[in-house]
Amino acid sequence: MKTFILLSLFSFNAFALTTVKCESGDIRLTLVENSKGEIIMTYQLESVIADGIVDVREVDLIAKFPNAGEMTLVAKIGKDSKDNYLFFKGQRRPLSCK
Repeated sequence: MKTFILLSLFSFNAFALTTVKCESGDIRLTLVENSKGEIIMTYQLESVIADGIVDVREVDLIAKFPNAGEMTLVAKIGKDSKDNYLFFKGQRRPLSCK
């Protein structure tokens, strides 16, 4: 019985959702991959389905918000690098994701 419970806990963790928080100056973004494999990106009070990838190592995606406009994110998660950026409203900005 203990083995069954232990295996159940490991199985549950295998299906855990990926959640990443990113910041670029005053811009705060939340990325969540849901059980359907969709990436939901939230900025201010808007949430949209983004196109790309988000996992424990990197973020590389595009999202189009009805009010805010289009955003492109490219970053290694947990690592500050000049290659990490957010492209938004015609400007390329440094980005950090955790």
